Order: sequence, then C-alpha cells, then structure tokens
Amino acid sequence: GINIKLAKSGGIREAVRMANAARALGLGVMLGCMVESGLGIAAGAHISALMDHVDLDGNLLLAADPWPGVAFTDGIQVAADRPGLGVAPA
Repeated sequence: GINIKLAKSGGIREAVRMANAARALGLGVMLGCMVESGLGIAAGAHISALMDHVDLDGNLLLAADPWPGVAFTDGIQVAADRPGLGVAPA
C-alpha cells in the first residue's frame, strides 16, 4: 500500500490522484500527516473518506495551533461545519 501525506504530495488534488492510481493497482491507501497545523489536518479530513486508514494527529503535537478548526472528539478528527476548510487564524 501507500501512505499519502498532503504536505509532501502537493495538496488535495494530487493526493486524490495518488489514491486513485493506487486503487487502480490494487493497493491499500493510508492518509498520514506531518507535524502541522489544523489547516493541513482539515484538508486531510475532507478527503479521508477515500482512504482505508487515516492518521491525522499532527496538530495535536503543537503547543498552540495557529489555524484551529478541526475538533478531536472521541479519538476522531472532525472537520468544521464552516465554509471551505473551516479553519480560522487563532
């Protein structure tokens, strides 16, 4: 399988392309992350339904997230219900 990280792949569109290519080859797909703000995590949360496995916890490692917007509820990163990625500067 493959592990897609938005910060390394070129963003949402490229990550979706990579996931589709992996599926065409019969590979499993995981979405991972780097240590990043809620901005990157929110983008990942929006495409997480395309993945077999998701590990989006990079924002939880920050002492102060400069772009909060996703909520960590019962062990799950939940995207905001606001427009776009749903994040706002802290």
